[in-house]
Parts: sequence; structure tokens; C-alpha cells
Amino acid sequence: MWRRAPGKFRYRWDPRPPDGEYAHRRRERFRLVRGGTILLVGVAMIMLPGPALIVIPLGLAILATEFVWARWLLSWLKEQAHRAASAVKGRAGESGRQGR
Repeated sequence: MWRRAPGKFRYRWDPRPPDGEYAHRRRERFRLVRGGTILLVGVAMIMLPGPALIVIPLGLAILATEFVWARWLLSWLKEQAHRAASAVKGRAGESGRQGR
């Protein structure tokens, strides 16, 4: 990027990115590390005691701010949860009718 050097009409080549670029890259890396760590902890909680069904979507939500694949996986998980909830509601309604 060409930046203005000291002097009236002097420009020089500066290989550094614009000022806000470093902060943006740092935030991206932080989200990746934080979301990935939370996601891995959630996956470990499937076998270990803990709220894996809460922690995994939380890690995916953090990763979904940066990555399309995480956004897609999060929407797929939401869809599956809605299907499971409607199936459970349907079964609960059927079992109540059979008992009468």
C-alpha cells in the first residue's frame, strides 16, 4: 500500500496492512480459538459429565460469526432439534389418546 511519507508530495511503498487490519485479524483468531475450544470441550462432554447439548451449539455460534460451514452446521442442528421436538410432541399427544 502506498502511504504518504514526510514531505509535501512524497509517497513510499509500505508493506504493512492498514491500521485496523491487525486488530481485525487478531479478533478473527481469537474467535477461532475461543469457538474451537468451546466446541471441543462440548464434544468431550458427550462422554464426560456436562451439558454438551448446550456447549456445542454455543461453540458453533461463536464460529458461525466467521465461518460459513459453522453457520450451516448450526442451522442444520437447529432444524434437527425442531424435528425432534415436534416428534416428541406428536408422540405425547398419541399416547394420551390411547390411554382413554
